[in-house]
Amino acid sequence: MNNPKIIDCSVWHGQWPFCHLRYSDLALMEKKLKSLNVEKAFISPFESVFAQDPHEGNFRMLGDIKDKPFFQPAPVIDLLLGNWKENLEKLYNDYKIKMIKIIPNFHMYNLTEESLAELVEFTSPRNIIIAVPMRMEDPRNQSPLLKEPMELPTVVVAKALSFYPQQKFILNNIYWGEINDLYYILKNTLFDIAMIEPVNPLKAIKERYSVDRFVFSSNCPFFYPEGNWNKLSYSDIEKNEIEKIASGNIEKLI
Repeated sequence: MNNPKIIDCSVWHGQWPFCHLRYSDLALMEKKLKSLNVEKAFISPFESVFAQDPHEGNFRMLGDIKDKPFFQPAPVIDLLLGNWKENLEKLYNDYKIKMIKIIPNFHMYNLTEESLAELVEFTSPRNIIIAVPMRMEDPRNQSPLLKEPMELPTVVVAKALSFYPQQKFILNNIYWGEINDLYYILKNTLFDIAMIEPVNPLKAIKERYSVDRFVFSSNCPFFYPEGNWNKLSYSDIEKNEIEKIASGNIEKLI
């Protein structure tokens, strides 16, 4: 069994409004992730997915994790709001954030090179990673109150992100079958393993792609983190390759 140091690139703060999630309690989540050898976790607020102003959720989360250095903030930015840049500047100046999330499929704007232009102008020179969830949860669990599909089409993602080769992106919650549509086009982009589910996932990644382009995410508390931890711990690829996915690839960017 492999037990590498892990940096978790995507966990969530608060409670998802449609179901109870056990590890929405920060103390429980931190204890569980540390027991799996996670050394830090990039956290974003559930509240900001649906809030009229996502920054209320961002700043509430920042208050809750203030004395918890284990959690690294990855605030949610809504590019439709006129104050997003002002708030992003404050987040960067006050908290030296290293990652943000955008969720265009929930915030009801089109992901295009035009919609990303000002954001990339700010993030790229400051070495801030832009994380983009392809989906928030398994669509089979999605509440009927949400419109289908609440997912980003790969063709839209490919066109928008490829326009900015200088910017570093992470695609969260991507399916195995979607990677081939994006991997060779988006050379500036990393893919997390949270929803990658072929047989022996890391071996499948190594055989088809490069382990240098993949990172660990648990998507906790949506998922119990052991599921993605097992992908690392029971993999039969080389130890140094597992370590790249577990923490090495993201460490190069942050």
